[in-house]
Amino acid sequence: MVLLGIINVMLLLVNLYYFQYVPTSYIPKIPDGWGPLFAALIAVSGVLWQTGKGFSNLIESQNNQAEITRAQTNAANRYKQLEQERARADQRLSLLRTLTAEMRNGKDRLVELEKTCDELAASCGSAADASKVPALEFPKFECDLYRANLSKFDTMDPGVVEPIIRGYAILTHSLNLPVIDPKLGNPDLILTAFARTVEAGIAEIEVILTILVGKEHENRKTLDAMDGRLKALASPGT
Repeated sequence: MVLLGIINVMLLLVNLYYFQYVPTSYIPKIPDGWGPLFAALIAVSGVLWQTGKGFSNLIESQNNQAEITRAQTNAANRYKQLEQERARADQRLSLLRTLTAEMRNGKDRLVELEKTCDELAASCGSAADASKVPALEFPKFECDLYRANLSKFDTMDPGVVEPIIRGYAILTHSLNLPVIDPKLGNPDLILTAFARTVEAGIAEIEVILTILVGKEHENRKTLDAMDGRLKALASPGT
């Protein structure tokens, strides 16, 4: 179509030159009927050129629209995928916070147990005072939330799962032991030794809690970054 337009322009220029510079005596007489035919051919050529140009513009417009539609579809898919990833990340953070809170509650109970052991050990300085010391019954720690969410651990970061399992192992070992009866001999030594064991467990759990709190902050930053990306995808022009 472009070539046809160029030919039309060249014919027009030739005609202008011909009638401008060639004497009329050299201009051959055009047979009757040929003039209208030439005019019709020129007119048809012009129409074809305009039609071809319009068709080319239409094709280009359709291609542009298809590209826009494709880009919009890709953006919508990315938004949906990121939204799903964000929901999973939010669930992981919620689970981490739940287990951290339960572990912190268990640690507080260990602190109370250590204090109780030290007080009882101080109240009976020797085996002769054993009759004054009541049997020590450990408070049960069921870790209900931990057990209820074990099936979800495979969705969590391995760097989080390991310290959680270790922390709960300490709690269940320290808080779910049989009753200790100081009357069986040397109550002060028994209670003091156990208090020190509990103290070591508390120190280890505090380290674990520090790790988990740090992981909470990391997950929160990840969610904030996802929120920013979702906002950018939802408002690409802003």
